[in-house]
Amino acid sequence: MKITNNKMFEHGKTHDLVCPSCNELVNMQILRSTSAFGGLGFSLFNYKVEYFTICPKCSSLFAVAKDAVKLAEGRTKDFSTISEPKLTFIKNLNIK
Repeated sequence: MKITNNKMFEHGKTHDLVCPSCNELVNMQILRSTSAFGGLGFSLFNYKVEYFTICPKCSSLFAVAKDAVKLAEGRTKDFSTISEPKLTFIKNLNIK
């Protein structure tokens, strides 16, 4: 029996920001990745939560700073506070 669950959810959308990779003005979907202990499809304890976004123009994958997401969640999911300095480049996914 599997005792861990890994899931990814759509978490929100940024306002217009400049992609640090391609320098295009875009809106990016924010994704929430969770790793949890549990079983039978139920999560009992999340031990790892990460946030990601993908540029729709160049397919670059970025990690989003947790502090920026937490601040946005405190403002009823107003992700306008997420800006280019809060994104960390991970890799280009080459999705077209």
